[in-house]
Amino acid sequence: MRKLLILIFLSIGLASAAQDNLSVSRLMEANSFNTVKAVYVQTRHSALMTEDLVSTGILYLSSPDKVRWETLTPYQDVKIVRGDAKRRRGFRIPKEKDFSITPVEGKKDQFLLRPLTRDMKNLFDSVLVTVDPATYRIVSARINTSEEDWTELVFSAVTIDEPLDESLFKR
Repeated sequence: MRKLLILIFLSIGLASAAQDNLSVSRLMEANSFNTVKAVYVQTRHSALMTEDLVSTGILYLSSPDKVRWETLTPYQDVKIVRGDAKRRRGFRIPKEKDFSITPVEGKKDQFLLRPLTRDMKNLFDSVLVTVDPATYRIVSARINTSEEDWTELVFSAVTIDEPLDESLFKR
């Protein structure tokens, strides 16, 4: 689950950075944040399973290193991850330098993220991000871990930079 949380940040928590490509720059700017709250539907597909696994819940992020991953269906569970960004230890939201971002040819609303660092390459092959063409806010992310295995997250009711109670990130 922790690996999946890290991948989610690749899709939502893009760091703001100047890019030569205007659409990539717009993507980065539209998805920079201090806090995020989003409802999600997660679909996991594996060649080893006969059916996809679908779950729903709420995701809370607080930059640079706090996550609350709340699963509501088909079971209830809460995962909390807190890193130590000041000491650069443990979990952190990946930065733009950790992966390459390229627009998908012929698709104005999709971008492909590929890992550049060894630790990111160990987690996934690529992330296909779909954005709202009007706002460039991310609406879904498909995390490809192999040719046959993937996890897709579809986000709704997203709020950005609204205060989150610190108690959400305590066990």
